[in-house]
Amino acid sequence: MMKLITTIALLWSKSHPRTKVGAILSAFYLLTISAVSFFLYTPQPPIRINELGDFLAGVFAPLAFLWLVIGYFQQGEELRLNTENLALQVEELKQATAHAGGLLNVATLEHQLAREKLEAEKAEKEYILATKVRDQKEAEKRRIQPRFDFSPSRIGIGQAHILIENIGHTCNDFLIEIPSNEFFSPDETNYQPVFVSHGKHTLKVSMKPGRQLSNNGTTPIIVHWKDKDGDDQSKRFIASVHIDKIEINQDLESL
Repeated sequence: MMKLITTIALLWSKSHPRTKVGAILSAFYLLTISAVSFFLYTPQPPIRINELGDFLAGVFAPLAFLWLVIGYFQQGEELRLNTENLALQVEELKQATAHAGGLLNVATLEHQLAREKLEAEKAEKEYILATKVRDQKEAEKRRIQPRFDFSPSRIGIGQAHILIENIGHTCNDFLIEIPSNEFFSPDETNYQPVFVSHGKHTLKVSMKPGRQLSNNGTTPIIVHWKDKDGDDQSKRFIASVHIDKIEINQDLESL
């Protein structure tokens, strides 16, 4: 008995307020019908089955209508809750779709950044490799070039002997370009190509008469040659002319 009462109390606590109102009205109605039937009952011959059925139908018809109305409103509320749940599910689905779209955008951006990083690394490696190849070619090119060293030259009467030494690689078609100026009066022999190997060579340069003893200054000298690969090369030197000697040094500004 206690278990039944506990079960009824639990169901009552979980019931909807509308259901509780219906149950209270039903109980009050049945008590009222029972009281009325008790006080208005008069002895008479037993009633027939059809009469009893009409009586019960009349008694329970209001209860049926009451619970029909309660069920209608209850079903309407359940439909409203279901609609709200569906709307929430649709909103969650929209948010999930938007979130998935955001994740897709982030993934696309990350992929693009990763690709750009790889391309930048590839370009950097190609640049480093190209730089190494270029440096190696330049180093090889420098290795096969001659290196000229001019010794100080004494000036004689109308002539100077320039001593030049090649301490680098051999070359072909060597010549010195000396412009005609207040110090030098070069002739055609200054422009004849000669083969310069390792060792020292002497070049005769004509000086303008009388000027070398009274003037000091500088004049450019350009050396031309063909290297081992057959490419034309040149280098600029500066000749410092003094009263009795000539000093030739590389022109640092041309490097």
